[in-house]
Amino acid sequence: MALKKKKVSARRQHVRKTMSPERFARLAAFANSTMPIAFGVLMLFIVAATALLSIETAEKKLFDPEDSVFKPWPQIAAVATLVALVCVGISLYVRHYEPRILRRPTRIIALGGLFLILLFITKVGSFDESWTYLATGSAVTCGIILTIAYNQRFAIGMTLFYSIIACFVFFTIDKIATIELFLMMTAGFMTCCFFLKEIRTRMKLIEVTALAATVVFVTAAALGVIGKRGSEIIFFTSGTAAAITIAVGVVIQGFLPMIEKVFGIATSMTLLDYSDANQPLLKKLAMDAPGTFSHSLLIGSIAEAAAEAI
Repeated sequence: MALKKKKVSARRQHVRKTMSPERFARLAAFANSTMPIAFGVLMLFIVAATALLSIETAEKKLFDPEDSVFKPWPQIAAVATLVALVCVGISLYVRHYEPRILRRPTRIIALGGLFLILLFITKVGSFDESWTYLATGSAVTCGIILTIAYNQRFAIGMTLFYSIIACFVFFTIDKIATIELFLMMTAGFMTCCFFLKEIRTRMKLIEVTALAATVVFVTAAALGVIGKRGSEIIFFTSGTAAAITIAVGVVIQGFLPMIEKVFGIATSMTLLDYSDANQPLLKKLAMDAPGTFSHSLLIGSIAEAAAEAI
């Protein structure tokens, strides 16, 4: 008995014909988007961060030719796993709160590069106990730059992720000191992120970092008293952490134009420079079209008042 051919509905045939082109279109859209670049930057960051964190900090390991510069392979694998888990959290946080970063490769590279540079500075500071508190300065730097480039909530979340990774540098050295350092980093960048909403004056960064330095000093002193350290050690560590926090504000103030260019933003200081009546373009507008110039100033004042009210 001959087998009857199974009948297929017209709708199912249409679905089968269009399924392959739709899948190809989705694949092509993914390939043409910035997601492959974001994934590549993420993988490079995990590899570079793992390599930095896997370098043996102990002096006898670093300068003894008979010992390896890197930690044992099981520890390297553990570090890579922890870094990868934190990076997954970073990716989800960026995707949820700042998806515009994923639409511009320069922003992706700038964010990854910022984390790597600060992590490298923290690693360099771990080779000498007197420079350990560079980690506090790196966390404050991260918080300030991300607050300037994006917003306070995003800066707090991302700097918290960075601080977790930075603490891996010191975890194998002294676990108690790592917890204390994390608390000082958190106190510093939290203060900066909360009080640095926008930069309208040239002293704003200095004022915010001075306040953060005070908070860091008090936090470090309190932790020193809890740890039953001597008064000289307490004042030295507290003063060092506070001085580094203030120095961060001075340095970022000088590099502010570069930060704006890298992240593609314009702070209030830049907008104030643009509004200077001595700008050649504004001078030309005032001379050739004085009515339009006056009308533009009036509209700008109304828009500023409305924005502040909102």
